[in-house]
Amino acid sequence: MISTLTILVGWEAQIALHDVRGLDPQAEQEAVTWAARVLVEAAIKENDAHPERGSQD
Repeated sequence: MISTLTILVGWEAQIALHDVRGLDPQAEQEAVTWAARVLVEAAIKENDAHPERGSQD
């Protein structure tokens, strides 16, 4: 989970959102926040469905 979230908040993500998508800083932050929230929610759902797996990175 931590490794995956790192991909979202790294400067590479910001550069891609700016250069490729042409987003302004606020829109970049909104996109990163949305993606992080969706990722965490999916991980929680998966853990609830399969608690025997424990936390995986």
